[in-house]
Parts: sequence; C-alpha cells; structure tokens
Amino acid sequence: VEELSAKGKYLYAKCFADGLGTDFDREKTARLMLSAGAAGSPEALEYIAEHGITYESVLADMERRRLAGGRK
Repeated sequence: VEELSAKGKYLYAKCFADGLGTDFDREKTARLMLSAGAAGSPEALEYIAEHGITYESVLADMERRRLAGGRK
C-alpha cells in the first residue's frame, strides 16, 4: 500500500510539473515531490535529484512569495 501511495503522490506532483489538468506550479511541484520522495517514490527521488530540489529551496521560495504579498 505504501508503494502505491508514494506512486500516487509522485503522479500528482507530476501534474503540476507538466501543467497536466492544472497550471504549472513550480513551488507546489517541489513540495509534492519532496512528499512523494519521503514516501519512497524512486521516480520522485530521481526528479528531486535532477532538479536540485531541497527543503531549504522550497522554504526560501515560500518566504519570497510571502514577502511579495502572495504573488508568484
């Protein structure tokens, strides 16, 4: 069950990464990929490594958006 949950989280993140059925959202992609990776998705871990996503970069993006008044 955990493997399916991790795969589902990865696929959900991929929708935001590709703008599939939703608008492209870099911040949401990064947050969801980190969640999928933590759940054990090898695809998410590969995506994270390829794109240099870190918890620190996600937090920094969120803080920049907050300081800009919520605009992306």
